[in-house]
Amino acid sequence: MKYTIYILYTIGCALSIIYGINHFTLSPDSTNYITAAENLVNHHSLFVNGNWPSGSYEPVTEPYTEYMPGLPVFTSVILLFAKNPDLVMLTMNSLSVALMFFISLLVLIELKLNDYLKIIFLLFLIFFEPFRHIYSHYWTETHFIFFSLLSVYFALKLLKQDKKSYWIWGCVAIVLSSFVKIYGVLNCAFFIIPFILNKKSFAKLILFVFCSSLFAMLWYLRNEIMYGYFTLSHQTFRMFRSELMFTPFAHTLYLLGNDKLANVWMKVILIVSLSPLMIYFKNKSFAKVSISIWSLLCIGTTIQFLALYILSLISSFDYLRSRLLAPVYILCFLILLFSIKILMDKYSHVKIKYVIAALPLLLFFSASGFEKQIDLKINFTAPLEHALWDELSSKDFVNNSSHYITDDDFNHQIYGKLPQRIVKDSIKFSDVNFMREILGKGRTPFIVLRNNESPYFSFEHNYKLLGYKKAETQNKDFIVYIRE
Repeated sequence: MKYTIYILYTIGCALSIIYGINHFTLSPDSTNYITAAENLVNHHSLFVNGNWPSGSYEPVTEPYTEYMPGLPVFTSVILLFAKNPDLVMLTMNSLSVALMFFISLLVLIELKLNDYLKIIFLLFLIFFEPFRHIYSHYWTETHFIFFSLLSVYFALKLLKQDKKSYWIWGCVAIVLSSFVKIYGVLNCAFFIIPFILNKKSFAKLILFVFCSSLFAMLWYLRNEIMYGYFTLSHQTFRMFRSELMFTPFAHTLYLLGNDKLANVWMKVILIVSLSPLMIYFKNKSFAKVSISIWSLLCIGTTIQFLALYILSLISSFDYLRSRLLAPVYILCFLILLFSIKILMDKYSHVKIKYVIAALPLLLFFSASGFEKQIDLKINFTAPLEHALWDELSSKDFVNNSSHYITDDDFNHQIYGKLPQRIVKDSIKFSDVNFMREILGKGRTPFIVLRNNESPYFSFEHNYKLLGYKKAETQNKDFIVYIRE
């Protein structure tokens, strides 16, 4: 039974990958990532086909500046071997989930959790709603969790042995996490305790932080120098969003059941997670190694959460959504289970041990945030836009046009290789003057609308006045309008 845990984690990983494939969904962010990757491979430059976030209707591509380049760069490697964007995205998702399970197990082994607690953590990985949410999207979160936990892994290694190679690999892990999300540089916080315990000089601390954040700084400067901005969409430091002050706490209560029991669970989790600190204050000779590990996890997790929390309050982007909090949740689960390990080591009474050990299992069964559904068959459904553009790719009007116009459907930009101008307000399609103005830009633009939806009904009354007609297509999910 030596390899039981490894087998269970392999099965859990497979179940999570199958769930992600069966529930695969694209978001606007997803389409920008894969489009930028395709353009990097085909045109050796990072740009997107959609007009977000500028909202411009000029028929030009837009630079990829709103996100860090990690995911498109990693994806471009897969694109060298496979050209089908759906297959590429599913492959990247599956690889990132597998890496997330792998590094989670390595961290658990480093924390010396028993097999029972490892299985509990496995259940959390498979069934916790925010994790399932990111498994089914082509997003950066699973990659970010992998590199963040890789940083934790080397930080834990440094608590045992002060080796130069651990510092180097820890720095590399932080750089790669910032390559995916700019606030990955905050993973430096996991190395505060190793720096203190190993009595490193302040100069080495500054050098470590500088090397870890170098790429993020270069990416920021690149965008400022080349385009005059780092981000157009997030509008940092221009506002204070007080309405989000309690969002992460309310969302956590929702995941715990959104009832009186959820409040009880919140208090129990806080008490258990903070109990090692109380034990240490009462007996400072007890488990100094354990309190160092606990401090490492708590400091890093707190700093990551506070960064997301503060950024959400002072920018137009909400970093407190379920998927963006997923990296924080996985760290919180590590703190909870490690705290339970400390309590079980502290109390020798069998009954007390059983009560403490039962807490995370009871949490799993009682909290609504754990969706206990298992998919055993793979049933992937490709986005409708893929079939449409397979048909349109050989049409003359596509080859003769500089760009095309759509409703609020970012998926088109993955499969249509021309600049896509998105009109977000469906009412605008009924405004003849507005449509005449944007249709006058570029070379013979065509229009693609989802059939029987609001923009289609708005445009249907006026397309003839604008000199357009319906193209003959076999696809009935969309209506294509071309110049007469």
